[in-house]
Amino acid sequence: MKFSTSRLCSLFSAQVSFAATIVLFVFAQSTANAQTAQWKFNEGDQFSVTMTQSSEITSNLTLADVDDQDKIGRTARSELILDMDWQVTAIEDGNAIVEQTISRIRVVADTGSASEDEISIDTSSDDPLRGIAGSLRTQMKSLIGLAFDVTMSPRGEVIDVTVSDETQEALRAIPGSMQIRQMMTAESMADLYGQAVVVLPEDSLEEGQPWETSAQIGTAMGAVSRTNRYTFAGMQEVDGRSLASFDVVTTLEPVATEGETPESRLVDFEGGGTMMMDLEAGHFVSSTASNVMNTEREYFDKTIVTTVSSDVEMQIEKK
Repeated sequence: MKFSTSRLCSLFSAQVSFAATIVLFVFAQSTANAQTAQWKFNEGDQFSVTMTQSSEITSNLTLADVDDQDKIGRTARSELILDMDWQVTAIEDGNAIVEQTISRIRVVADTGSASEDEISIDTSSDDPLRGIAGSLRTQMKSLIGLAFDVTMSPRGEVIDVTVSDETQEALRAIPGSMQIRQMMTAESMADLYGQAVVVLPEDSLEEGQPWETSAQIGTAMGAVSRTNRYTFAGMQEVDGRSLASFDVVTTLEPVATEGETPESRLVDFEGGGTMMMDLEAGHFVSSTASNVMNTEREYFDKTIVTTVSSDVEMQIEKK
């Protein structure tokens, strides 16, 4: 299993996409006070955001009528650290326009092959890199400083996503970046954020109160129904700060679509996490999330079983 430039770009694109999903997913949880759930952003507010995603992908290839112990497997591991700057550029009709800019990217990838070295990339470094690592770092450096605007309502509704002409021109200038360019169009970003963010309830929140959101999304497994079930878990003291805790449990269910032939089949999925909020300051502070997904796909007389596990941590600081 070679990690070609295109394969690494695909992995990176997926990670950045997932990072953006988590960023907006958490961003939608901001709560102004203990009675109502809404954001509390002001024009000129600036934040530093760091997202760390550790992933492990295990693929097993089996022949028909072969015992489990004879499976041929490979495990690849990667870590993505994405630094972003947020700035609230305007408040229009009660909605916040937040400019999000990529400031640094770090990636460590290990394919699990004895013949392939671990790849380590940091866009803040100018140390010489050869081969795939050097090519990928060049592409990643082109993303630094790129910005897009997200307009969201106090309840977390995505009103608009804008990718500037300058950002689109910069993306077009990156060699081999088709997947990244497709991901960062206004339409794709709006679809991504529309899937990821949570529209908060209009009613006031009380400890133990649950609510949920559902959306149907398109994946390599075909149409999937995703449900996020939330619970306000109350207040906790963390490092001398009183923070609100929100728990979330995520489920995925396949949706039968006539005429659709998905590349793979969802076997099972488990996901959940916790988000912490500073209610007085009115912004998100940290989050942790973990998920495990198993899929299968047929390849001639073989079955490829893939397990993807991911742990994500986020920290946000107001400047």
